[in-house]
Amino acid sequence: MLFKNNQEQCIFIHIPKTGGNTVQQTLIENNMTTDKIVLRSLQDGFDRFEIQGEYTTKKHQTYRKYIELNPNLSTSKVYTCVRKPFERLISFYLAAFRWAKKDIRTSKIIIPDSIKFKEDDFVDMVKKLPTCLFYLKINDANKDTPSQLTIIKTERLEKDFANNFPTVKLTSARNKTLFPELKNELLMSKSLRELVENSRHKMDLNAFYS
Repeated sequence: MLFKNNQEQCIFIHIPKTGGNTVQQTLIENNMTTDKIVLRSLQDGFDRFEIQGEYTTKKHQTYRKYIELNPNLSTSKVYTCVRKPFERLISFYLAAFRWAKKDIRTSKIIIPDSIKFKEDDFVDMVKKLPTCLFYLKINDANKDTPSQLTIIKTERLEKDFANNFPTVKLTSARNKTLFPELKNELLMSKSLRELVENSRHKMDLNAFYS
């Protein structure tokens, strides 16, 4: 998302499951962006929307895509939210959109009251889901990130946001998990944590939490 902070052109890179919906909604509510929310045809009722603008083609657009569309944006300040990989992947696994189904008869979106964790599915997701660094790389050939990059950590979202935008009130948290008991159980698993932290997602730990 492109936005202006004190009349300065900035970019917000929304990495999935890091609190980006909350930040983007705040920027929109405070008239800091001309990018718009575009509803998708299949909704699950929990922030399944896209963002579109002059140089924004989708909500989770990478930094290099912005530079590809407009090289002049390479001088803009870049903001993003990052999250510890294990917590981020558990959140992604439990996300509503992964479990929503459309009732053929009523066309309504149905979210189950409970779900069953399948470790094989989780392992497969860990292998496929892009890292936080993937969204921030300057190009496909290296791991360098923007020179003017400000990190907001999901674990202290309100504090970090307030430090960077002291005159803007962060909107209420959005897209919270629908399965809190299962989430707490999974977060206690040492074997799952080791699995994630020994995967390529470890690069996020090293880059943002070392």
